[in-house]
Amino acid sequence: MPQITVTRLDSGGLTAAGDSVCTLGHVLPERRGIADGVYAGWNWTGTELLLQSDRYGLFPLFVSTDAKRCVVASDLTLVLDAQTPIAFDYDALSVFLRLGFFVGDDTPFAGVRAVPPGATLNWSRSGPSVTGRYPVPSTHALTRDEAIDAFISRMNQAIASRLSRAPFTLPLDGDCESRHILFALVAARCAPEACITLEDDPDRGDGEVAVTAAICSRLGIPHVKVPPLGERGRLEREKNRRTHFCTEALAQVIALADYLRDVTDVTYHRIGGDLAHWSDLNGEMRRRYEGGGESALAAYLLDGYGDAVSDDALAQLLSRDMLREVPRERAIARLQREIARHLDAPNPVSSFIFWNRTRRATALLPFALMRDIRVYAPFLDPGVFDLLAGLPAAMLMDGAFHTDAVARAYPRLADIPYASRCRRMRRRTWERRFARDLIRDLLHAPTQRSGGLLPRAVATVLDADSDRLWYAPLAVYLAQLGALADRDR
Repeated sequence: MPQITVTRLDSGGLTAAGDSVCTLGHVLPERRGIADGVYAGWNWTGTELLLQSDRYGLFPLFVSTDAKRCVVASDLTLVLDAQTPIAFDYDALSVFLRLGFFVGDDTPFAGVRAVPPGATLNWSRSGPSVTGRYPVPSTHALTRDEAIDAFISRMNQAIASRLSRAPFTLPLDGDCESRHILFALVAARCAPEACITLEDDPDRGDGEVAVTAAICSRLGIPHVKVPPLGERGRLEREKNRRTHFCTEALAQVIALADYLRDVTDVTYHRIGGDLAHWSDLNGEMRRRYEGGGESALAAYLLDGYGDAVSDDALAQLLSRDMLREVPRERAIARLQREIARHLDAPNPVSSFIFWNRTRRATALLPFALMRDIRVYAPFLDPGVFDLLAGLPAAMLMDGAFHTDAVARAYPRLADIPYASRCRRMRRRTWERRFARDLIRDLLHAPTQRSGGLLPRAVATVLDADSDRLWYAPLAVYLAQLGALADRDR
């Protein structure tokens, strides 16, 4: 993994050690003077370090600075190697342990940050600092029909600027975003060699495979079902390492990412497509944002957002020392600071979710787990993104904007249903093995309270009922995190 350390000499000049050039991801030609593509890296000129990060800061890159030194690396653990001592960022962890993703540029470790969008490295008398530039969308005065037509047109342009010259395989799920990409590619005479769907995705269920198979059958494209990998404990640990300890999710999609790495050099991903419908939007969230109540909205996120972990649950999971460092009040304060950055956006809720959950967690599938292949993201085309980010929340509240756009653009395919969530299958051998792995982790993890959790893991070894192992991904995460922090002791 590339890494560079730049140090200021007593003479005032700079010297560098490590990789002088790093280029990650892909750069596309500018659109209307706006940088396009998803990329990150740096260039050491001999006298200064020039950072490179895309418009959205999606490709993982990490930085640590002190008064005389700047360390940049494509892997968080390489930055940690230069940290002495290694310390947790408890403000960041207070949010992560409850929501499952970090906000802003936070990481689990104090002094280590994700490189922001449009990053610039500056040196002053007090030392180096990294700043970023976030796109500021304008509110669009469009009717719903006009917005849908503009969306269809701009998406077609985005696909046209990202047509693969090489054969490729496309991941396809039962929702709207990947279907929109597939239909647009087929219309542009750039159909994939095959589409793949993860079999038994625990977040979606068996219905997805049937729907995606029906789509491929209609289009005459081969459809491949990718079986999940076993040994969930190993997958959780591998996911944490490959995603730089920045998300609780994604262990289940390692099979999909690895399959794609084996069969294709190019693919497409639906990241950013959520801007067209945002299932997270609801009346209560909107009222709290529009009322300017950062504290009230922060509390709502912690209490009622998705799979947020409650304080009662954390009290069962964390050691007393760790629990004392990550109280609810600390999480609310950190969320308030981040929420305030989005209050002036045309759609503050979608702005907060995109720049935090999407940028810091969802992006780790296409640009961390799949970093070895070129992954096009047409919904992040500047024309598409600026349109969707500038739409008012009221236009998206019913959740039908994107499905209506796809039906209008491709009426002959509009009858194909969307997937509904189903109860996932259980694999009893895997659940028992995971419980055994978890017992080992709990017995050797100083950041966790194991007394109330061990009996549940033991019970799952006996009956393979994984419902009681809600805490398992966080337990594995905390065990690995503690081991990293102990490396320099």
